[in-house]
Amino acid sequence: MFQNKDTSELSTNILFEGIEPSLLKSFASPKNIIGKKDGDIIFQKGDPTEYMYLLIEGTVKLKFTEPD
Repeated sequence: MFQNKDTSELSTNILFEGIEPSLLKSFASPKNIIGKKDGDIIFQKGDPTEYMYLLIEGTVKLKFTEPD
């Protein structure tokens, strides 16, 4: 689980190259950073698509099911 809620490390990520730090802080505030434990479900079929997830630390297991 991501323990450090300091967003300053995000500015060094290649995804955010060239983005002003003030803009990055506006959407990557510590209140928007969530931690998940091993085995937690992040997103599953039927969930509303309201968010974009960025994995900062760890791994994700993808599970595909047969179509309905």
